[in-house]
Amino acid sequence: MTDKKQPQQQLEEVVLLKPHTHKGRQCAVGDKIDVNARQKSWLMSLGKVATDEPAAPAVKPAPAKANKE
Repeated sequence: MTDKKQPQQQLEEVVLLKPHTHKGRQCAVGDKIDVNARQKSWLMSLGKVATDEPAAPAVKPAPAKANKE
């Protein structure tokens, strides 16, 4: 007889951007939950957690130069 234990899944903590029900309880924006890679990917596709992509840096327009003629 073989032991059919599933390998331990790595869990990652994510912060919710939208309300979500996790493990039967309501979670609010800003709550942290532990999910596996598949769950994280699914939540990212729904926009409920941030993506792994770093946010683009804010680009400020250069101040207009005075035209001296």
